[in-house]
Amino acid sequence: MKLLLPLAGLALLATPALRAGNEPAPAPTGQPASHEEMRDRTVDHMLEQRERRQEMGERMAKELGLTADQKTKMKGLLRQQRTAAEAIMDDEALSRDQRRAKLRELGQNNEAQRRAVLTPEQQKKADEMRARAREKFEHRRERMRQHRGRDRDSDRDDDRPRD
Repeated sequence: MKLLLPLAGLALLATPALRAGNEPAPAPTGQPASHEEMRDRTVDHMLEQRERRQEMGERMAKELGLTADQKTKMKGLLRQQRTAAEAIMDDEALSRDQRRAKLRELGQNNEAQRRAVLTPEQQKKADEMRARAREKFEHRRERMRQHRGRDRDSDRDDDRPRD
């Protein structure tokens, strides 16, 4: 009986821990998520980005009226460009600024190669599409800046001077 009572108490104490092992508890606010959760979020985000890029590529191909041959050439260029970009990112001998510069240069070369696949009419249309996308991006960026500014203002105490 003396042994049974402490064992029952331990069993009761262990029950919440066992239950917590079955269901991952959300990270408390302000606390970093576990490594696995962060990895899963990153993988999910990467998959969503890939899907969006594919959809965008298909939409652009349709809007530009690319031929089957042009699509094949573009896919080959994109594969080569991805491989080259990965090689730059994996080159540990390069500093962060050097990587950025090389990636920027690669991007400019890639743009020239992609434009060479297009007809002059398609190039003009692609330029218009790029300009619209840039405008949309800048508009979103400005809205985010304004939103962040409002958040900062609401976090401030009323008796502190505003910048």
